[in-house]
Amino acid sequence: MRTLGVGTQWLMASGHSVYADVLARVPGGFHQTIWRLDGAQAHIAYTTPATLLPSTDFSFLSGTVVVGNATQGYFAITQLGSGTTPAEPGDCDTAAPIRVVRIDPKTGLQSYVATLPRNLVGSNLNCHLHPHQAVFYAGSLYLLAEQSGAIPDYQRVVRVTP
Repeated sequence: MRTLGVGTQWLMASGHSVYADVLARVPGGFHQTIWRLDGAQAHIAYTTPATLLPSTDFSFLSGTVVVGNATQGYFAITQLGSGTTPAEPGDCDTAAPIRVVRIDPKTGLQSYVATLPRNLVGSNLNCHLHPHQAVFYAGSLYLLAEQSGAIPDYQRVVRVTP
């Protein structure tokens, strides 16, 4: 057993490694890192500072949904708030573009790989993915977008090839 910190935003496994987005409490807020744990003993291969995904979503049944694989990377979406800080999930600007974030499985470093304009994804796409809203297949990220109504009723599939 290994204690990861205050909270974990997402968790993925591939081969003999587990990848996690871990929050630790620090003076004035939280420190967010991407961890890779290797082997049955959960040896820490790296902890890399994470800055492109929201870090303070502790609401009920929440977290960041991540899709992908350990060969081509892990992917999520986010949205910039004022300045360069990601907006918190549930606190999204329905007019601002959505950013696709890639997490490098070898280093844990995050990078923006695409910016999706609102006219493409619709105003109801939240600034984070929900379960079963995205898949990574054959080198491309596929997102369900453009909702209509309160219940997810997706109208589009958006393909992003990083």
